[in-house]
Amino acid sequence: MYAPENFTVFVTGTTGFLGKVVLEELSRRFEECRLRKIIVLLRPSKSHCAQDRFYLEVAASPCFSRLHPQWCDKIEVVQGDLTEENCGLHEQTRQRIFPEITHIINCAASVAFDLPLIDATIANVGSAMNLLRFATDCPKLRALVTTSTSYVAPITDSAIRPTVVPLPYRASELYRNILDDRVDEAALLKETGYPNTYTLTKCLAEHIYLAYKQMFPIKIIRPSIISCAWKYPSPGWIDSKAAVAGFVALIGAGYLKAIDARGQAILDVVPVDAVVNDIIREAGLVSSSPNTSTDASGCDKIAPENDISFIHSVAGIKRGLRISELAATTVRVFKDIPQSQATINFRKPSVKYLGPRNAKFHMYDIGTQRLPLFLAACCFDLRRKHKMAGKTRALSKVVKKINTVFPYYTERTFDFEPGVWTLDLNVSEGVSEKEECLGRFTPEKYAELICKGVKRNLLKM
Repeated sequence: MYAPENFTVFVTGTTGFLGKVVLEELSRRFEECRLRKIIVLLRPSKSHCAQDRFYLEVAASPCFSRLHPQWCDKIEVVQGDLTEENCGLHEQTRQRIFPEITHIINCAASVAFDLPLIDATIANVGSAMNLLRFATDCPKLRALVTTSTSYVAPITDSAIRPTVVPLPYRASELYRNILDDRVDEAALLKETGYPNTYTLTKCLAEHIYLAYKQMFPIKIIRPSIISCAWKYPSPGWIDSKAAVAGFVALIGAGYLKAIDARGQAILDVVPVDAVVNDIIREAGLVSSSPNTSTDASGCDKIAPENDISFIHSVAGIKRGLRISELAATTVRVFKDIPQSQATINFRKPSVKYLGPRNAKFHMYDIGTQRLPLFLAACCFDLRRKHKMAGKTRALSKVVKKINTVFPYYTERTFDFEPGVWTLDLNVSEGVSEKEECLGRFTPEKYAELICKGVKRNLLKM
């Protein structure tokens, strides 16, 4: 058992949706987590240094609106880049922070499904290698927690446990061959069964972490599809249009009307604060020691010293969202929006077809989606509104992409073995009336919360 002391947490990926909520949770629970400092790694932008970018893109987010006005005083921002050697940190900075760091929480990743294999490998695997080398120089390091995805698991009809997923080649060899452009992307995806380079490279990154398991405790959190907060930082908060939020936004705005999916399939969508709870717990910052993990029944189990653990951060079938019900809820929540609250291009939502990709799907796809958007773009061109024409064509590509990328997830049910569930609200001091009304989590309540969160935070309606 470690002696009590204050911890210093090194956090990456705070410009992203998940990373912001991790930072908010650590800041809000600063005393409970026995923190001394939070160090945030951030890349500079073309026009701003890392420190300025933090205040403009991170601290200014509504995610942190409930925190004390001086919450940033406990944050140190260091400029770097995980895809670069030594994490892009200045040598003097590295030597100064190495002795301080007790925990590393990595939320940085490229979540784009369609990146070329070499780019996805640099973003997701190269960054893992750089972070691990960085971690070996931290003498006080107690835990490294990183995020992967539950979809590294192959398709199966049985329950999916959080275990190591084998690769057909040694990870280090495959990594070098990808960087040397000696791998055929399509052939490798077919051989491994992965639908995209994102899931493939996340699996490869997990194997890279495995190589370091004897050096310090490593916890790999595998979320499913992350969406709106259930409670923290506020119910329904979201700032990312990726995944389910994009699906809901397109239906709600009236542009997605033909959907390639199985209506009875259950989509595993997990609230972002559930994932963050898992991250902080597995880091050993709250409720359990750094060497303790928790099984699916909620019972603590002791992991071997310097071991590696895989943790599913998922909803599970009982709390998942049925595709047909999610689509119907979206239409209901968005259908009665007053025109004064709607964006200029808002159309009344309706789902004309939800089913397999057959002749009927293509008829509705062309008639209700592709043709109207094509004609709208042509009209904008004729009126010399070229910016609007470009936006309309981009929207058409997004609608097409939804029905190209999503079917892997919406045509089947993934039965992920759930971990610990921590989001059922207990009515207590400090819980607002709005939060109290949420009560216990149900798929129906969460589907409606997602729709309202997307409408309010992303579509500004």
